[in-house]
Amino acid sequence: MGDRVVCAVLATVLICGAVAGMQQPDSRVAPGKKFRVEFGELGQTTEGGGVFTEVVIPSNYVAGRKFPILVWIGGLNSTTAGTVQYISNNVTSGKDFIVASIPLPADGGSKCGWGYFERILNAIDGMIPNINTGRRMVGGQTEGAAAIAWQLEHSGGRFQEYFFGMTIGKGGLPAGKPLPRMNGNPVFLWVGGHDFKEVKNLRSLHAQLTAAGAAPRLLVSKEFLHDPPGSYCRMFLDWMNNEVIHRGLDEAKMRLDAAVKAKDWAAVAASATEVMNSSSPEMPQYAEAAQALGEASTHAEAKAEELLAGQHSVKDLREFMEDYGVCPAAEKVRSAANALGEQELAEIIKRGSMLDRKLRRFMEEWEGYPVCGQALDEYDKLAQAELDTVIKRSSKSMLAGKLGKFVKEWEPAPAVERAREMLEKEAAERLATAKGETSSSRRKYMLMQVVRTYPCTKAAGEAESLLVP
Repeated sequence: MGDRVVCAVLATVLICGAVAGMQQPDSRVAPGKKFRVEFGELGQTTEGGGVFTEVVIPSNYVAGRKFPILVWIGGLNSTTAGTVQYISNNVTSGKDFIVASIPLPADGGSKCGWGYFERILNAIDGMIPNINTGRRMVGGQTEGAAAIAWQLEHSGGRFQEYFFGMTIGKGGLPAGKPLPRMNGNPVFLWVGGHDFKEVKNLRSLHAQLTAAGAAPRLLVSKEFLHDPPGSYCRMFLDWMNNEVIHRGLDEAKMRLDAAVKAKDWAAVAASATEVMNSSSPEMPQYAEAAQALGEASTHAEAKAEELLAGQHSVKDLREFMEDYGVCPAAEKVRSAANALGEQELAEIIKRGSMLDRKLRRFMEEWEGYPVCGQALDEYDKLAQAELDTVIKRSSKSMLAGKLGKFVKEWEPAPAVERAREMLEKEAAERLATAKGETSSSRRKYMLMQVVRTYPCTKAAGEAESLLVP
């Protein structure tokens, strides 16, 4: 059995590595390594010092395998620095999981906007391309837990779309309104039985999570007053494995068995990948899925050769990618499709009419292909020219509204980031003025104006938190 698992793991590395190799990890991403990334543009933390993230890479990391990630918000014992090392040493034993930490910002604290977390999480995703995106987890206690509860209510559902599993410890106020719909997200809530106020809050939050469609579990223990003992680390690891990582494994394995029996090789490739992402290399299900994926890849190779040797359309090539995109043969098919996409893009640019609209449609259709980046460059040229016009022709009183409209209309052009920076700067100035207002009624009105005029900015998030009693 051991030889079978080893062979399956090696096969998985070769198969998945061919596809994952299209985007290489950051040079700091290596087995057992810990590194820190600074985000000076995000200001200070509640602990003092600039915003940062610390990341620990598991000792058994390989670029060809998908790894789940646990992101801890705030710190253990009130400090974020060192948190990832503690979790890696005591919970995950330094393997199988990527661990990262994010401190709370001085602006907004536990009630900061989703944009703050999104900026850091996007950077982590960019550095580590083989994160298992369907098995992202987030945790926090006290203020970190309060931040998770706040995001569940105030991020418009984006927080629970990004993170699948969540753990909330000894903190977190229940929402003031029904939570956005959740998709069976497993949530582990825990609190010492003597923290009577927190027990009441987490019971209410548990009921709200259940109503929203999550799968919450509440632990109220008399064994600890505030911080759980080290023996609870094993229980937390078991919850991550059984309730988050392996969730849906049995159903995925049934789909794989049915696909193999039917010799539906496209379905085999999809379900085998699903099984591997919901298991781990030492499990028999993983070995069986790796073997099945190898068989599917052999059939995909033959199909790709036949496809490329004859007459083929963009539709034919893209259908192959949808069916066999996880197989090594996908690379040459992707290249052939991309070449046709480049011809199509050149024709669109040549014609010129309604170029912005056509480029947006093109980017939607060609997402995931290199040619999409070429289209984005052309789209950004138009966006930069439009932004210059907006700035030149707008009065100061109208500029915020015009910039907000520009951001909505020209996403995902890089020029949008320039517009956002201008909005953030102006919003911060308006917020500072509002916070300095001595009249409570006037101050409330000015804060509401910041929220309405500058939505999705850091200043709006802080203003919203200041409006909450």
